[in-house]
Amino acid sequence: MRENYDPLSFWPRLGYAPAAEPYSTPGLSTVTVYCRGDAAELERLLRPTPFTLADDRFAVSVADFSTASNGGFMDCGVIVPVRYGDLTGGFYLAEYENHSWSVAAGRELWGYPKRHAAMTVDRREDAISCGVTSGERTLVRIDWRPSGDDGPPPCRDVALYPHLLVRAVPQVDGPGFALFDILRRDTSPDFVPRSEPRGVASLALGEGLVNDGERLTVAEVLGAVHSVGDFHSTERNGIPTVVASLA
Repeated sequence: MRENYDPLSFWPRLGYAPAAEPYSTPGLSTVTVYCRGDAAELERLLRPTPFTLADDRFAVSVADFSTASNGGFMDCGVIVPVRYGDLTGGFYLAEYENHSWSVAAGRELWGYPKRHAAMTVDRREDAISCGVTSGERTLVRIDWRPSGDDGPPPCRDVALYPHLLVRAVPQVDGPGFALFDILRRDTSPDFVPRSEPRGVASLALGEGLVNDGERLTVAEVLGAVHSVGDFHSTERNGIPTVVASLA
């Protein structure tokens, strides 16, 4: 063993920054499609988690973090409202990003269930198309266009924040977990919106989006928005709090 070794010097080997380091994404562009699902199916998909279903509505989003101050990346998430005790928030039933460092950072720091996928976003004057693929499989396809409706964005009452997360670190020599924490993280108070036009969207979800051999079905598309704003992960709100430790 090296004498007087400081474990903090290992951070550069991981390829991402410590959890306490703030970052920002000016002009974050996100297409979000609100859906109604099958409650029994959603409950089954949540069965391995400590959460219970709070709503049969959920959101599928594709976000362009290419201007992020900590390194550009793309993100796709399927967020389901859940309950844990007295808390209600959004649980990522599935999440994909297009860089290995951002996948590792989200999983290892905070327990986001990130996996790697290729992503494309095609922006035109009157439409946005988003694709998420893994090898030859299409996981998510969104085709969005503005509706011209000036009313309020849809599904404002769907509880997507705070994010409720599971940070689980397996035992190295057994079947259990050395650490199993329930985390709460909410960056929404620091988001500065610029625009959020309503739209109409078609949405296709591929088999294996959540887990191999499992399918998430959409009973109804309820609405869609294209939001643009300045995202901030601050020291105050970007760092999660531990709600419970179960290991």
